[in-house]
Amino acid sequence: VSSQGANRTMETPALGVSMLNMKAVQKLPPAAGEVDILRGIQTLPGISAVGEGANGVNIRGGAVDQNLILLDNMPVFNPTHLLGLFSLFPTDAIREMQIYKGSIPARYGGRAAGVLDVKMSEPNAEKFKMKGGIGLISNRLHAEIPIVKEKIAWMTSARFSFNEYLINFYNKALVGTFAKRVIPNNKPVFFDLANKITWRPTNRDNISFTSYISHDSYRVDSLFGIANIIPRQSTMQYGHNNLALRWNHNYSDQLNLNVLAVQSLYNTSTTASDEKAGFDFDTRLRYHNAKAELTYAPDAKQRINV
Repeated sequence: VSSQGANRTMETPALGVSMLNMKAVQKLPPAAGEVDILRGIQTLPGISAVGEGANGVNIRGGAVDQNLILLDNMPVFNPTHLLGLFSLFPTDAIREMQIYKGSIPARYGGRAAGVLDVKMSEPNAEKFKMKGGIGLISNRLHAEIPIVKEKIAWMTSARFSFNEYLINFYNKALVGTFAKRVIPNNKPVFFDLANKITWRPTNRDNISFTSYISHDSYRVDSLFGIANIIPRQSTMQYGHNNLALRWNHNYSDQLNLNVLAVQSLYNTSTTASDEKAGFDFDTRLRYHNAKAELTYAPDAKQRINV
């Protein structure tokens, strides 16, 4: 169990850093029943929205692609669902966030704008917990399962959508009676699944394995179609497949070792199934990283990282 004082921001020498926990984010008004992290950080000074209906952020005037976004040390290349309607972070599994708007530490690499470092919660190794919710945009389920009490625990958090069925219900049951216009069924579907397993073999060691999977799919109707030249419909899909393995060892109260291995895959595809005018565009972005960090803190006012 750990806690932080309310005056931590004034006591730490870091400039341009903001701390935000999930309790503060959950107090903000939800959008379509969803508590959104990216919309929550837009309330902070120096951070603004990209535009109305979009979910990217501009940090001190920088562009969206100049930000580094991490989820439990795993890079996230597209942080939104449904073309920016809301963010892909599983809010039930998030512990806290750090937003660097300046003086970015060297461990994050070179970034022109800012860094959003999102940390997932540790699963409860003592008792079982489960919660969920049903909404118009998405449904969610979160569970924390102790496998070996006080040793091994598993946390899983999932979100999924039934938007296609809602659109069909609206067009068939409500149009003509309560509504006049038919909503185009673009078959918007998405889901994300976050898992985290922790193992404490000794009092000085903590091993964790984290995975995150997301997927978005929707159909786009062309403004006009030309036979054998321009297809009338195309399907766009994108998603993440991220893995992270971390080992933390405390040699003493002053000396700590942290070893991390990360793999991330971001995939986008656009396809059209016409026989002569069809196409299939596929793009993949792979990221691999492994590092070890040794931290020495001789007292409360000094810390050395190697």
